[in-house]
Amino acid sequence: MNTIQLHIKSLDFDDGIIGCESIWGNIYIEIDGTCFPDNEWYDAVSSVLEMWIDCVIEFVRKKKEKCVLFFMDGPYEMQVRVHENNVIFIACKERGGEVYAEGMADFETFVNLFLNCTNEFLEKCRLNVRDFEKTTLYSKLSSSYFKLERYHRQLTR
Repeated sequence: MNTIQLHIKSLDFDDGIIGCESIWGNIYIEIDGTCFPDNEWYDAVSSVLEMWIDCVIEFVRKKKEKCVLFFMDGPYEMQVRVHENNVIFIACKERGGEVYAEGMADFETFVNLFLNCTNEFLEKCRLNVRDFEKTTLYSKLSSSYFKLERYHRQLTR
């Protein structure tokens, strides 16, 4: 198995205003020291996480064999598929282009990447955005987080 991490950092909180629905910052995946798209990739973190979590929910819930996780900006994606023995294979690439990084993780590790990253993001937002729990962003992302957590628990019993 490979060492795989999802990173979020340097989030811009629009001065903590209520109702912020798009939070930008750095978001990337790191596989054995290779950062994709790179360690300073700037994107709509809130939107990317929401898309990824929803895709991973479908992947887990419907026991799909593959899914594709896109970044909002740029032609970058992570192709995810089930390998043998419930191992998850991740290929990070440019759409229609070369593979920049690839790795494998067990199912538990894969799902926890997204749960942990989303939880970290929600916590940073709670600390930096006034009345964050009243925003649509919080409602949507926390709902997706809890769905993924629930499906994950059901599958790992």
